[in-house]
Amino acid sequence: MIRLILIFFFVLPSFVLSQGFDWQVSSRQPYDITNKYIGAVGSLSYGYHTGSFPFLEKDIVCCNYDKGDGLGVQFGLAGEYWYEHDLAFTASVLYSQVSANFRTETSVIKKTNPDLPGFNWTTAYESDITLGFITLDMAVKKRIYNKLSLRAGVDINFNINSSEAHKNTVVSPKNVPFSDGTFEKELSNGRIGDLSSFVLGVNIGASYDINLGIEKYGEISAISNYTVNSYVSNNSWQNLQTKLMIKAYFGVR
Repeated sequence: MIRLILIFFFVLPSFVLSQGFDWQVSSRQPYDITNKYIGAVGSLSYGYHTGSFPFLEKDIVCCNYDKGDGLGVQFGLAGEYWYEHDLAFTASVLYSQVSANFRTETSVIKKTNPDLPGFNWTTAYESDITLGFITLDMAVKKRIYNKLSLRAGVDINFNINSSEAHKNTVVSPKNVPFSDGTFEKELSNGRIGDLSSFVLGVNIGASYDINLGIEKYGEISAISNYTVNSYVSNNSWQNLQTKLMIKAYFGVR
């Protein structure tokens, strides 16, 4: 009898706490918790974009963009496999959308009267770019304290769509318009260079698991992500993202 009691107390924690939750459903026998989970994932991110790539109008280089910012969203399906009670492997298939806003100013010498000296006339090129990807995200998750974990991973992004909107606006002097009398004009012939079909990212972060019931849990993660290669071919455009991610998992057998 004593031997059975000792076995019970030593074996039970390995089942009950395999994912850090007290999922004991019976006081008379251990509960065999699954180590495989699937669920849904969504995230919102802020990205700081850097690099150097040209903006073209009718294939003529107007300026170079070197920095910008924008929001990003992701949603899709996720899976998690607990190899040990404190070590898990995760994989997600996601639709990712990255938005970027770029702006740069250029100045030329302009004359409004041939009898007067020229002056610096400054305009700004502005571009709003949205990129869509199918993303495969893979990570290793290591629990460090209670339900708090550290994670590191890679994401493979395949470009599937994009959209661009470009304009040129007067900056200074504000009362000097373009030749057509406007102070802002859409650049329908504007474009950036060819996009890369494949982008690799690396990420690190921390996550916290939340008990949602027997073999159910949520995860809240704060992640930093950086693109290894460029969004555009033959030029440099990287993105450093800060991401808040939420997942909900359900056990499968």
